Formats: sequence, structure tokens, C-alpha cells
Amino acid sequence: MVHFFFHFQASTKIGLGHAIRCLSLAQTCLSQGHVVYLLVNEATENAITERIDTAVKVILFDPLIPEKSKITFPKRSILVTDNYALGIEFEMWFKGKVKTICAIDDLADRVHYCDFLLDQTVGCKPEKYAPLVPKDCAILAGPHFALLNHHYLIQKDKALEQRQLKPSHKKLLISFGGSDPDNVTGRVLSLLPNLKEITSVEIVLGSANPHAGTIKHIVDQSNLDINLHINLPNLSTLLINCDMAIGAGGISALERCVYGIPTLLIEIAENQKIMIQELQKNNAGISLGSPASLTKDRLDEALKRLLNSGFYSQMSKAAATLCDGEGSRRVINKLINSIEK
Repeated sequence: MVHFFFHFQASTKIGLGHAIRCLSLAQTCLSQGHVVYLLVNEATENAITERIDTAVKVILFDPLIPEKSKITFPKRSILVTDNYALGIEFEMWFKGKVKTICAIDDLADRVHYCDFLLDQTVGCKPEKYAPLVPKDCAILAGPHFALLNHHYLIQKDKALEQRQLKPSHKKLLISFGGSDPDNVTGRVLSLLPNLKEITSVEIVLGSANPHAGTIKHIVDQSNLDINLHINLPNLSTLLINCDMAIGAGGISALERCVYGIPTLLIEIAENQKIMIQELQKNNAGISLGSPASLTKDRLDEALKRLLNSGFYSQMSKAAATLCDGEGSRRVINKLINSIEK
């Protein structure tokens, strides 16, 4: 049994991306019988309360004054940290306290003190981080190590079978993360064309979304068949029955790849730019740029491309090839093997 300590932050402004990838890894830890602790501040705890497994131990923690929490680290302990604002100084505080340190990053803009560096971005190469980590650090790069919820593996085969049915009418998913502070969902809805081939639209909002009331009003006034889903624990069951999506370029883009779902990608954060470029390069999605550059004509044209059965089939297969959903297991195995040496 290993003790895993996770540090990350979440809020309406920051979003839930860091939390989701850490909690996905934490869930895999729990499923294997390990102990999980969250080192988070009060705001983060409040933002993710409904996502925290009852088996997880929460420790209120200030990364600027880590010693204040007076944490006792068991002998077989591993730290996983995912915070853009922190780097080498924070990580070095754990030296001698834990056996292994894993830093999650996708910016490559700061120096780390860690045993493992994880960047799950499509197209990421280890050499990107070589100058920023110790020489003996293992760099885990690319979607082969994507931190996805284990539920996606349970229903993966069923989802891929669904893709091969190639129905002429499609169910469309719209999802922009747990918070969507700029209401990209609302903008997409306002521009969404009424295409007869799209039978229904499934909209997913997180509990931290400040625009839920506005979205609900738009849905109520729409002539489209729209179903609104709020604060789902994960999207695996919903994704099985969706054929294509409009969404962001974060961790949710890789979740859709596992299920072979072609996606129209909109960049809602600077750190998603590379991911979206690589997804399009690998024929797993179509980039629509930023929310500000989105137009009704552009959205209409892109949706019609996806509705072409031949194009759809190619993109679905390319997406499924890109990410197999086994990343969390691979990462856990590597971290545990590092302390068994």
C-alpha cells in the first residue's frame, strides 16, 4: 500500500482541469487499494466537494506556508503536484519527506525538482522539458500517459462499437469544462445551426458554471431538441450515446478521443493551443480557433464536414488511435515501481 498526496488548485477562474486530472489519477490509486490525500486550500475544496470520493482524506494546505499543515508523511509516500504557479522551491520542500515527486505540467515555463515530469499533451516530446528537470528525471510525455477517469475504460469497447454504426443522424455533445467562466457554451448555442441531421444536442455544465441560469433560458427558448446535464460525475455514459462534439482542448478532448468522437475544438485557454493544433494535425478534430473568432457560417460549415460519413469515419478512427485511456494505470505503475527499487 502506498500513500499518494495530491496538490492542485481549482476555482471558477482557474477551472477544474487540474483537479480533474489529479482526481482521475487518485481514483485509480483508490481502486488499487492505495491511500489518497488532497493537499488543497479551502476554495479548492469547496469547488470540488461533490467530486471527492469518501475514501479520500482532505488536508487544508497553503503551498506558500506548507509547514503550517504539520503533515506526517508515511514511509511509502508519493507526491503529485499540478499547479502552474509553483515549481522547484515548492517541490524541494518535500525532499526527504516523500519517496517520489511527480510534477504535472504543460507549459514548460519553469524549473522543476521532481522524479517524474508528466505532460499529456498530444505531440509533446521529452526534450521539451529536459533543461527544466533533474538529469535523472523520467519524462512522461504525450496522451499515452493521459490521466483519465477509469470509467472510460469500462465502457470503451461499447463506445467504439457505437461509432462504427455510422447513423445518418447524429447526437451532438457541447461541453466546455467545469466552470466555463466566459460562457463559451452560450456563444456556441447562439450560433448553432438547425441541421436536420442533428437529432439532439446534449449540453454539459459543471456545478461551478456561473452562467447556468442563462444557458437554461436559452435551452427553454430554443427550437432544437436540447438536453441539459449539470454536474455529472463523469461523461462516460453520456459520451457513449453521442456521435460528435463541440468542446475545449483540455483533458476532455482526450476523453472524447478514447471513445472515437470527432470534435470541433475551441480554444478557451492559452495552454490549449498546442493540444488543439496537434489534435487537428492528427485528424482527431477540427480547430475553430478562439470563441471570439467563431461565426455562424464557420460553425455550420464545420458541422456539415463532420456529418459526411466518410470524413466522420476517418476522424473517429484517428481519435481512438490517439488515446487509449490506459494512461492513469501506466503512471501509477511507474510511480510505484520507483519506490520499490
